[in-house]
Amino acid sequence: MAAGCTGISLFTAFPKTPGNWRAYRQLAREFGVLGDVIVSEEECPKATADADARTLRLLTKRHKGDVYLIACNVSREPLGEVAVTLPKELSHGHEKLEVLFEDRSLTTTDGRFTDTFDGHERHVYRIRINDER
Repeated sequence: MAAGCTGISLFTAFPKTPGNWRAYRQLAREFGVLGDVIVSEEECPKATADADARTLRLLTKRHKGDVYLIACNVSREPLGEVAVTLPKELSHGHEKLEVLFEDRSLTTTDGRFTDTFDGHERHVYRIRINDER
């Protein structure tokens, strides 16, 4: 998704291990939460990162006013700590961002934050713009 795919095949074979079932279940949950975000056509400037764009794929989307950033290390090699710069319009006034599916949050400074990426690891960040929800 973060690489800009236009379709996806979820199951190439029937899952045979408990680990595969857990991974499929988690993937289905995340698609359920992010489906409308991924297909959102609301305009949103792009976030950037100091990692190689061929390795760390970023997708910045706006949905119902909030901004989401899906970041994925497509390499098996860890990237370590990566600095991410939010779109300029979000550089002030939005100091906290939620890391979905991980029960944690991060603090931004001047529109930047850092996070670590292990091999094949993804993070989904949400910046709440509409606090009334």
